[in-house]
Amino acid sequence: MTDIDPRQFEADQQRALLSLDREQIEAFLAKYGIVFERRTDENQFWAGIHRTRILLPGFPEREKERSREWLRARGLAERPGV
Repeated sequence: MTDIDPRQFEADQQRALLSLDREQIEAFLAKYGIVFERRTDENQFWAGIHRTRILLPGFPEREKERSREWLRARGLAERPGV
């Protein structure tokens, strides 16, 4: 895909990640040709999504905290390998 409007990309990304809906997230990834390893393990998929939410500048702090709680509840670090 070429000529991506950065504002539209950010809006689509935020909408998908705020939804916490797997189908909506996968549609966003496909729309922009983002390769996100398709994981069969649900926890691995969601850990990646929650880590992404935490690292995004400008993502609502309330939502980042929600993702931190999700990771902590499963004994997972905010960053892999940490």
